[in-house]
Amino acid sequence: MIARERGTSTVMSTDKIVAKEIRQAASEWLAQGRKSFKGDQHMIDAYRNDAASLRSVAKLVSMGALTAARDSAARLDTIVRDEIPESFFKLLEIHNIQW
Repeated sequence: MIARERGTSTVMSTDKIVAKEIRQAASEWLAQGRKSFKGDQHMIDAYRNDAASLRSVAKLVSMGALTAARDSAARLDTIVRDEIPESFFKLLEIHNIQW
């Protein structure tokens, strides 16, 4: 809410912060997969693909394409989507974008 009250420049800044948080979640997801599935390249590849999908959502957020980011996030498997920080959903709410 504060971002909306302060104007567009703050919203843009908020988008970048949220994108950074999503990229961090992607990195943590991949690290978790590598740690949990040492030696299982198939599972590590699955985690790598999931992390790439999360980074794609982050890129869309940083570009201000929030509806496309929402659509991309909605297509993720539930377990991966659960890694998206709450700040993303709050950002959608600020911009009146329904989940």
